[in-house]
Amino acid sequence: TNGFFSNLVATLANITNLVVGNSTTTNAVTTYLTANTSTVGTSTVTGNATIGGTLGVTGTSTLATTSATNLTVSGQTTLNTASATALSATNAYLTTASTTNLTAVNATSTNLVTTNSTSTNSFISSLVATLANITNLIVGNSTTTNATIVNASTTNLVASNATSTNGFFSNLVATLANITN
Repeated sequence: TNGFFSNLVATLANITNLVVGNSTTTNAVTTYLTANTSTVGTSTVTGNATIGGTLGVTGTSTLATTSATNLTVSGQTTLNTASATALSATNAYLTTASTTNLTAVNATSTNLVTTNSTSTNSFISSLVATLANITNLIVGNSTTTNATIVNASTTNLVASNATSTNGFFSNLVATLANITN
């Protein structure tokens, strides 16, 4: 009971309720370790580990099949084959990403491919669309080939070499017009 050792060397020791101050240990095997403060150089966990508080990692960490609840990452993070629910990211850079029900604020995309997307207040510098349904379109400096427009309304229309089938005009004013039928 109550032994005080200044230098203990043991090949095999079973100790219950050990209190140690300033220890250096090589090849230690521990069952049920409780540590209030620990500094570890390189560590390998071969079983399951649970962290009840906050795990802070500086440097590089490699994780395989990892599950996290409320994960916060700062700095550049590289994820391969990642899956997330209710993901919130600031300055996300995604390559070959797939998502359902994406909400993006101030997003920039290169080579975006979407299926059944809905957008409010989009600013598009170059749109190529096979089939587009657009409501309340405002266009500045547009070049269109083979457009089909239903129920269009325009103010100050300028058209060169335009062809129209079944045009209905009210108050048409033209400087030079060739109209057939």
